[in-house]
Amino acid sequence: MRSEEIEYILEVYKTRSLSKAAEHLSITPQGLGKAVKKVEQELGCVLFQRSFQGVMPTPVCTAIVDQMTNIVSSANEIQRIISDFNNQSEAPEYLLAMESVLGSKVEQILHHYNELYSKNVQIELRPMTTEDSFEVLFEQNNYDYRLCTKELIRNDIYETYQIARLHFHPIVNAGCPLCQKTSISIEDFNGMTFVVESNRPYAQRFEELCRQNGVRLKTQRAYDKFYFARPLSEHDDYIYLRQRADIDRMMRLGNFVLLYMEPAFETNIVLQSRSGNIDPRLLNLIRIRLSSFSDQYLD
Repeated sequence: MRSEEIEYILEVYKTRSLSKAAEHLSITPQGLGKAVKKVEQELGCVLFQRSFQGVMPTPVCTAIVDQMTNIVSSANEIQRIISDFNNQSEAPEYLLAMESVLGSKVEQILHHYNELYSKNVQIELRPMTTEDSFEVLFEQNNYDYRLCTKELIRNDIYETYQIARLHFHPIVNAGCPLCQKTSISIEDFNGMTFVVESNRPYAQRFEELCRQNGVRLKTQRAYDKFYFARPLSEHDDYIYLRQRADIDRMMRLGNFVLLYMEPAFETNIVLQSRSGNIDPRLLNLIRIRLSSFSDQYLD
């Protein structure tokens, strides 16, 4: 039984729900259910029972939960000690990320991490022209880590860690009829013009999602990030898709409305490690800081 599997048990115990625990752990409920059954088989006992109140721990589960917590804490401490020994040389490590609000936030996090633990992890922020070019940049250079969206990954031989789930929202002119609806679906965009700042991966995925649902969009490329303000302010049939951090900036430019779409259009931010190793303190620091960042700017 691995410490990761024990963490699964502890999360189910805490949430009393397979679906909530799976969401927090960034795995599927089916995968979590299989992991729980595997642990139960290894221990030779039932740890959880389903009831109208949710997934309830059995008495034996409650009796061993403190010991399980200690095991996970000890495993994390062992990993930290090993990591410290492995990094005693303090050779610089390099992280590749895109120029974005999120990339700038991670730059601040790394600065804090380096000061806190006397480490030397440097970040290089690069503009991305295409998905393939960003992949080639990581492959052909000696970057230790890469911060990117899960959908960007072409080569999955490297260890990948879930960091955050970001939601994107459509924005329209205040005169658009969609503003009268409390919740919209992707079908509501049929025939509208999609304003795209540049060759962004999220825009490509959104257009593909529209095609899959039979929704026809007219795409208009905007080569300057403030170019979209004029056509959006002049026409009702434009939509623009961005994260909340950029939306807040855009709202100051004109009379625009943020729409809530069901289901939400989202992307997963991951950290990819070339060596397969990463200091768990750095990983936790990024997750915690981006969680508060998400509360402020994102859904």
